[in-house]
Amino acid sequence: MVLVEAGTIDGDAIVLHVGGMSCGGCAAKVKRILESQPEVASATIDLAKATAVVRTTPEAMMTKDWHKELGEKLANHLRNCGFQSHMLVTILHKLYMWLWQYEKCFALRSVVKTITLWARFAGHTGLQVWNKNH
Repeated sequence: MVLVEAGTIDGDAIVLHVGGMSCGGCAAKVKRILESQPEVASATIDLAKATAVVRTTPEAMMTKDWHKELGEKLANHLRNCGFQSHMLVTILHKLYMWLWQYEKCFALRSVVKTITLWARFAGHTGLQVWNKNH
C-alpha cells in the first residue's frame, strides 16, 4: 500500500498511479479513458508525477468499499488500455474509512439513547410500554 499526501484531494477522489505516459498526448488519452467511465465526474492527470486524480459522481459512493472497488476497476481499465496503473491510498481516504466506521457506531449509540429516553418518558407519563401479562 502506498500512502500519498492528500493535498487538495477530496474524500470523493481516487488517486491512481499511471505509468507509461511519455507525453501530453498520453496524458490526454488517460483523461479521456477515465472520463468515459460512468462513475467518473472528472480526471486530472499529472504527467510529471505519473498520477491521475479522479473525482467521482455521487452515485459511485453508495457502498462502504466504493473507493477501493472503483479504484481497482479504473486501474484495471487503464491496464487493459495499455498503461501501467494501480490505486494509491491517500491519507485522507484512510481517515474517511475511519470516519465511516465511527459514523455507524455513533448512529447505533443514538438509536439506543433514543429508545432509553423514550422508555423513561413513557414511564413518567404512565404510558404502558409493554404488557406484562402477555
